[in-house]
Amino acid sequence: MENMNLFAILQFCRACMNTVDNLAIRFSDVRVLAQLCNVPGMHTPAQLAKQLNVSRAMISAVITRMVADGLVVRMPSPDDGRSVCVMPTKLGRKTMQQINNNIQALQQQLASVMGQKKVDNLIKLIVQANGVLA
Repeated sequence: MENMNLFAILQFCRACMNTVDNLAIRFSDVRVLAQLCNVPGMHTPAQLAKQLNVSRAMISAVITRMVADGLVVRMPSPDDGRSVCVMPTKLGRKTMQQINNNIQALQQQLASVMGQKKVDNLIKLIVQANGVLA
């Protein structure tokens, strides 16, 4: 792959990351908040780590940051008092909605220039590439 192609990919990734730059969350933490907001029910740190295919230590660090930022709360598990569950706060849900709005605006911007069919194909290719790289 030519370096220019690689730089184009990096530029696109940076543009996508800018969708959360002005929000009260790290780009790397968006996946955790999305999982908490979009998948119903209580989530333990161990479940989150398994669902997102990351280490428990990483999830613990993310949750600690997000609790400090007021995006999530820890609470005792209703099923097992020894376990802890994590739930998004009102601020966490609002932040996730802002992220979703920003992503939708980015997709609309691309579609207005490229056409919706090309954007849909781009998203399919990105999902496929992410699967290969995971």
